Amino acid sequence: MRTHVLISLGMAYAMVLSAQREVVEVTFLETLSRQELQQLNPFAEYGCDVYKIRYTTTGLDEQIDTASGAFLIPDGSGEGYPLLVYQHGTVNDKFQVPSRGSYEIAPFTASMGYLTLAPDYLGLGDSRGFHPYVHSATEASAAIDMLFALRDYLDGEGIAYSDQLFITGYSQGGHGGAALHKAVEDGLAGDFEVTAAAHLSGPYSISGEMAGLLFNDSTNYFYPGFIGNTYLSYNEVYELYDSTAQFFKQPFADIVDFYFANFESGDPDLGLSNMNERMIDSLIAREGGSFPGAMLQDSILNIIANEADHPVSQALRDNDLYDWAPLAPTRLFYCMADDQVPFTNSLVADSVMNLNGAPDVQSADVGPGLNHVQCVLPAVTQMILFFEGFKEITATRELASLPGVRAFPNPARERLYLSNVPAGSRMQIFSPEGRLVAEQELQESPAAVDLSGLPQGLYLVQVLAAQGQWSGRVIVAD
Repeated sequence: MRTHVLISLGMAYAMVLSAQREVVEVTFLETLSRQELQQLNPFAEYGCDVYKIRYTTTGLDEQIDTASGAFLIPDGSGEGYPLLVYQHGTVNDKFQVPSRGSYEIAPFTASMGYLTLAPDYLGLGDSRGFHPYVHSATEASAAIDMLFALRDYLDGEGIAYSDQLFITGYSQGGHGGAALHKAVEDGLAGDFEVTAAAHLSGPYSISGEMAGLLFNDSTNYFYPGFIGNTYLSYNEVYELYDSTAQFFKQPFADIVDFYFANFESGDPDLGLSNMNERMIDSLIAREGGSFPGAMLQDSILNIIANEADHPVSQALRDNDLYDWAPLAPTRLFYCMADDQVPFTNSLVADSVMNLNGAPDVQSADVGPGLNHVQCVLPAVTQMILFFEGFKEITATRELASLPGVRAFPNPARERLYLSNVPAGSRMQIFSPEGRLVAEQELQESPAAVDLSGLPQGLYLVQVLAAQGQWSGRVIVAD
C-alpha cells in the first residue's frame, strides 16, 4: 500500500490525499465507433471502449472515500497507448461527470490514440460530500489516485500502455490539470513523468486575476455562482466561517445555502446554474447590474483588498497555480475575449513560470474574439497538435485496406510525399472542420502533394484507390 501526504501551500492545513489507491469496481459503459467519433473529430483514427472505474482515495475528512471516473481505451489491438488525463470543467450538479456519461472532450483524445482518464473529482459522481471546487490539492489527488488504481487494473488485465503521460483540461479543468501537473512533478517522479501538458483557459490566478473580477462591485459579470461555489468549497476545506451570512449579504446567503443543502441530491434543476440565475436576478433588481462584489459583506471586500494575511486571502493564494516552473513542455491556450475566465490568468502564469526558469512554457491566444464556450474547439485542436509532436504508440496497426502507404515528412511544410500508392489513386485533404481543402490524382509513387496554400494545422489525408483506401493525420507546420 502506497500513501503520500500533500500539505496545502502557505497553510498549516494538511491532509492525507491518497489511501490504498485500490480498484473497487470497473464497469463497461459503452463502445464508441470510429465512425461515431468522426462526427466529433474528423481526424478520429480509433473507436474506443468506455469504462467507469471506482477506486479508493482520501476525502477532506481524511477518511477513506470511493471516488469515480471514466477511462477510454482506443480500439486498436495490442498497442501501447500513452496515458492522457483529462480534467473536466465546472459542472452544474454532482452527477454531470465523466463516469455518468458527461465525457466532454475525453472521446476526442481517445479517438487520437490516447488511453484517456477522466476523474470526476472529490464530491462528484460516487464520492461523498460537497465538491471542493477549484481546490488544487484534491483536484490533483483524485487524478493521482485514479492513475495508480487504473495502472494496477491495466497490468492485471494485460492491457498495454506506454510510459508517456499527457495532462490537459479546460476551464476548471485547466486549473485541475495544472494542479495535477505540479503534484506529479513535485512528488511522483519515480512513478510517473509528464511528457507534455496543455492547460486550457484555466483560473490559475485565483487570488489575483479571478479575485479582481469576482469581488468587484462595479463590473458586470454574469457568473456570480462561481463565488458561491468557491466560498462553499474553501469553507469546507479551511473552516473559515460558521455561517454563510458572515460572508454574503442577504438574500445571497440564503441562495448559497439552498444550493449547498441540495447539492448531494444531484438534482440538475437545483444546481449551479440555478444558483447563478437567482444571484443575477437579485443583483440586477438590487444593484441595476450583475455586480458580484455587491453580494459580499463589506468586511469581506475589505479583507480581499487590504488583509493579505487573513485566512480568506491565504485560502485564495493557497490555490494559485502560476508560481512554479513546469519541467515538461507546457502550453497555456486561451481566448482573449473569454467572458468567464480572464485571459490574463494565462499571461500571468506564462510570465511567472518563465521567470522561475521553466524550460518550455508558452501561452497563445487560439481564438481572438471568442468567448469561453467558443474557445473550446480551437483550444482542444491546438492541444492535440501540440501533443502529437510528442506522442509515441509502441505498436502500429493498419487503419485502412491499402498496406504500406506512408506520408512523409510529418510535420510537413510546403510539400508532402505519399509512398506506396497505386497509380491512379485519388488523394483528398480535409480541414479540422471536415471541409475538403485539396484533391489530386496520384500517378507515381512517391507522389508529391503541394501544401503551400494550407495554413498551419492538423489535417486528415485520404488515399482512395480501386484496391482500397488509407487515411492518416498530417501536421502542416510553419
